[in-house]
Amino acid sequence: MDAVFCFSCRHFQTDSGVEDSFRKGLSDWKKLSSKLEKHAHSQAHLNCMVKWDNYKVTATSGSIAAKLSRSHEDSVEKNRSYLCKIVDIVRLLSKLGLPFRGHQEGSESESCGNFLEVCGFFSKYDSAFKNMQSNYFNATSPDFQNEVIDICANLVCAKIVEKVQDTGLFSIFADEAKSCKTKQLSVCLRYAEQLEIKGAFLCFIDCSASHNVAGIVEAIKKGLEMCGLKHIPIVAQSYDGASVLSGHVSGVQQRIKETHPYAVYVHCLAHKLNLVLVECCAVNRSVKTFLNVIDKLYSVFAEPSNHHRFIEMQKSLNLKQTEIIQPSETRWAYKWRSVNSVKTHYSAITGCLREMSNEGKQVVCGGQLPL
Repeated sequence: MDAVFCFSCRHFQTDSGVEDSFRKGLSDWKKLSSKLEKHAHSQAHLNCMVKWDNYKVTATSGSIAAKLSRSHEDSVEKNRSYLCKIVDIVRLLSKLGLPFRGHQEGSESESCGNFLEVCGFFSKYDSAFKNMQSNYFNATSPDFQNEVIDICANLVCAKIVEKVQDTGLFSIFADEAKSCKTKQLSVCLRYAEQLEIKGAFLCFIDCSASHNVAGIVEAIKKGLEMCGLKHIPIVAQSYDGASVLSGHVSGVQQRIKETHPYAVYVHCLAHKLNLVLVECCAVNRSVKTFLNVIDKLYSVFAEPSNHHRFIEMQKSLNLKQTEIIQPSETRWAYKWRSVNSVKTHYSAITGCLREMSNEGKQVVCGGQLPL
């Protein structure tokens, strides 16, 4: 082009209205020397030289945009690492079946609940975690905890449903339970995984409004539809012996058979075994008297002063400290634990009763029991 150009101005000039002869090319060779000197000292040229120098620096150290991008990536990585720890705390408490929140969770509370207490424990040994805890958004609110719990529950449920769908059939068993002035129906299922029988809890359905036959059937169908098992064949069903569930004319089991004709009803074996044990104890005078004595022993040693005496007697006899468990009609493991504790600490029990008898003490436990 038979012209002279300024490299820095050609590439880095951004201001409009600035003399740009050397940017577009100067071909006036007669006045070249004076114009070169004037251009070299112009502010526009000096600004372009600064921009050129900065550009050469960024070629080795990276651009501002790249630094901002790396800073963003570091921030994202730090946030994800923090959230992973929070989620692990939620999973741990869920696995152990522990409550998350306390009655008072303020900074002045002595116990803020299991979740916040574990977070505080983490902060003692992890400075990065502690810094994130002091931020405005620290992912510890009750709403966030519930959201993570729901996500974990949905993932577990989805995994169970996936295995059931691979099998192509399953059986259900359900039971009602009263909790916090509401009545809930627990829906569980069994399925085969490579010829191995698996059992899993599916969901709770609130049936407080209607816990008759129609209400329970609707709750079961709602739970199955909610989990994506509506169209999978049911081949068996199991409930307790209550007529509303087991009735062969209009009970729940018969209503389920209307949509799943191959769903054979089986009386829950655990409930059946419990009924057998209760009836056996009721008709056997020796067993009934024996269990009544254990129940009375529980009542006697549940009284604070007698309980203190029982503990001190165990210490004096170098026995492992234990409690007499109250027997339960429906939980036979508690009956076994009650009998076992009496058997193991028989010497401590008789020693306490002997002391109380020598003192001429009478203990009230549903009436007066002279000792």
